This record gives sequence, structure tokens and C-alpha cells, in this order.
Amino acid sequence: MGAGLQAATREFGSALGVAVIGTVLTARFVNELSIGLRGEHTVAQALAVEPGSAHQILAAFVAGADEGLRVVGIAVLVIGCLVTAQSLLVRRSR
Repeated sequence: MGAGLQAATREFGSALGVAVIGTVLTARFVNELSIGLRGEHTVAQALAVEPGSAHQILAAFVAGADEGLRVVGIAVLVIGCLVTAQSLLVRRSR
């Protein structure tokens, strides 16, 4: 029972993490693109439209990845602090 719950929690956390990183990355990527490329949502699409803008497109992707990973890192830090605080409170109440 415990192993199944742990596996389900890990799967849920992985899926949620990927969804959050992907959403933040795409939003920032599109925002960093020039106005003519704002309709494109992937690096490949943007490069197909303007191959000469490869440096700017890759810089937009890196900015999106940076922000997405930062958001998830902060979320993990906050959740870790909350779990640690709850654990300490439970120990003190015993």
C-alpha cells in the first residue's frame, strides 16, 4: 500500500512539474520573441518562419527555460520548508 501511494505521488509530482515548466517556458518564450514571431510556440516553428533569427530565437528559449526551472525550484523549496515545518510540529506534539 505504501509503495503504491509513493509511486502515485511521484508520478503526480512529475506530471505536474512538467506541466508547470512547459507552461512557463512557452509563455516566456513567446513573450521574448519579436512581434513577427509571436504566433509561433516552438523553436522549430520560429526557425522555419525566420531562419536568420536563430540567435534571438534560441535566446528566447533559454530565457523561457530559465524562468520555468526557477519557478519549479522555488516551488520545491517552499514545499520542502512546509513539509519540514510540519514534521517538526508533529514531533513536538508527541
